[in-house]
Amino acid sequence: MARAVANERLMALGAALALLGGCAALLGPPPDAAATRPTKPDDADLVALVPAGIATVIDVNMATMRGSGWTAPALAVPDARARAVKIEALGYDDVADVDRVVYAVTAAAADTPTLVLVQGRFHSERIAAAFRTRWPAATLDRWRGATVLTSGENALGFITARTFASGTPGAVRAAIDRAFGVGVAGATDGAIGLVRRALLPEVTGASPALVVTVAIDDQMRARIGDAAPVPRELRQVGVRADLGETLDLTALGVLDDHAAAALLARRLSELLTNPVTRLGARAMGLGPLVDSTRITIDGARVRVRASALAEQRGDVAAALQTLASSLRGATGAGGPGSW
Repeated sequence: MARAVANERLMALGAALALLGGCAALLGPPPDAAATRPTKPDDADLVALVPAGIATVIDVNMATMRGSGWTAPALAVPDARARAVKIEALGYDDVADVDRVVYAVTAAAADTPTLVLVQGRFHSERIAAAFRTRWPAATLDRWRGATVLTSGENALGFITARTFASGTPGAVRAAIDRAFGVGVAGATDGAIGLVRRALLPEVTGASPALVVTVAIDDQMRARIGDAAPVPRELRQVGVRADLGETLDLTALGVLDDHAAAALLARRLSELLTNPVTRLGARAMGLGPLVDSTRITIDGARVRVRASALAEQRGDVAAALQTLASSLRGATGAGGPGSW
């Protein structure tokens, strides 16, 4: 906002600031920050509970996904016995009882528990009992009045009656701190906060089913390795999915400069127009998304958009169901907040 301002406006602004300063002096010093913090935990915005030091945030609106014809089949667990065992192990149903879940991962978190924030309808006693079954030596403590169970590098904290956190003891305590307005908001401030705001520009409107934000540094590149070569100029990535009559996907990449953005856009375009890619996408039922993909450049940003129409829902939903089944088989029965 480096605009030339007329002298008289500057003088008026200076006078107004001086007047405000005089009023502030008469009113006394500003209230202590601690005095203005909430006296009870605020879990209205689950993402706001993510503390600092986070490189990846996966925000899933389970209520939206559970009620959408695009994703409901993928969430279904056909094996009733396996589902019952999973509910017993977790102390809740990770599909029916969860309305929202946020996964927060540090850049070097390959060997440490992921911070998971879960919101829904629970019986805390059952969840605590499941945690103790897994770790019988767990100890009970309190942090800002919240009950926290700890066993080594694993902890479980009940922030409110509808929200709990699991992860390392430090991460769980930091999430509880955030519910009281203490600490830095890791998902809304800094680099990934910038990407999240770019993906969610509206003040009000439909809540997306999924928002993923990732800060890419050397540690992240080392973890990815050769599995998916990442341009060294790529700094942040975000993905948003909206489920309505159409399925709408938006991806955003933030790079160092326009030249790097143009190069990435060209490589993505070549990948999407490759006959092998298109054939594979059609075989999986994801052809509509590949066919509709549009890539645009805005300065150092690359934005990718894709949509599937209502009449294409059957094929896409079946493809997502197959993908979910494959992931479920590869990773076991773990779900939101699983220990």
